[in-house]
Amino acid sequence: MRELSHISEILEALFLLKRDKRADHERPHKPVLLLTLLDLVESGRVIDNRFAIDATMHEWWGDYFEVVRANNDQPTPQNPIFHLCGDGFWELNSKPGFPALYLPGKVGAAPSLKRLRDEVDFASLDSEMFAAFADPDARREIRESLITRYFPDKWAELMRVSADHCHRLYEDAAAETGTGAEPIARAAESPARSSAFKATVIKVYEHQCAACGLRIRTPSGITLVDAAHIIPFCESQDDRPGNGIALCKNHHWAMDRNLIAPGVDLLWHAHEGLDARQDGQLTLINLAGKPLLLPKEPAFHPLAVALEWRGEEIAARLWQ
Repeated sequence: MRELSHISEILEALFLLKRDKRADHERPHKPVLLLTLLDLVESGRVIDNRFAIDATMHEWWGDYFEVVRANNDQPTPQNPIFHLCGDGFWELNSKPGFPALYLPGKVGAAPSLKRLRDEVDFASLDSEMFAAFADPDARREIRESLITRYFPDKWAELMRVSADHCHRLYEDAAAETGTGAEPIARAAESPARSSAFKATVIKVYEHQCAACGLRIRTPSGITLVDAAHIIPFCESQDDRPGNGIALCKNHHWAMDRNLIAPGVDLLWHAHEGLDARQDGQLTLINLAGKPLLLPKEPAFHPLAVALEWRGEEIAARLWQ
């Protein structure tokens, strides 16, 4: 396995999962497995980077899968358990006497779930990634980032699944010990403002300004675009990617001051008070009518309600 040494590098790896695709639909199986692994660590079932391929992993994976499945997605947990090895940070450790199941360069169909259970002693993550999974703050950031990246419209439902897993574990322990401690409190309704919004918006827009197309990213990872809220966070408390758009510094500033706005027609609009005789303002006027440069995945396109809000703002604001 490769070694990952920083949370940004870990998120980069998790944002670039190799996933099976049918038309415009990418299979949810791998992100669902990662959410399951986070719960197994948070619940205390896994403390030593040894993930058992057991009934609990299967059941909890299924809980998440039922929330996000679409089209003809099939409940086949053996596929992500096996094929996640190809992403470089997950490993299947065979029981004594059994050969390695996953061989790079000779990858075929995933073995059955029964065979995985019979032949795999445990699975493990890259050591640095497991350390992040084990750290409460990093784990929260990873969970938020995964949901924001892959299932932005399923936030509340997926957070409830995670909370339910912890409560179930509490109830099991209480039944065994007779304790009556309160279950762990978990936020399940809405995302806290975090770096997940910024990382996801910039990633899905591929570091490109949705207005002018500027795309520059240095070898050290510095990008010249911002993740801009279409409805300001102070107004909406909305960190879903659909309330975000990638913009260069100039166009971010111009949108925040209602000089330009992305419209529900997915075209740019300019404030009618701009003066074409001034070069700087002419540049913004010339943007009007041009299409937004959007992510390839429709799930990350701007929300209609956000575009409507922005359109009302630019129409209502007087030129000052």
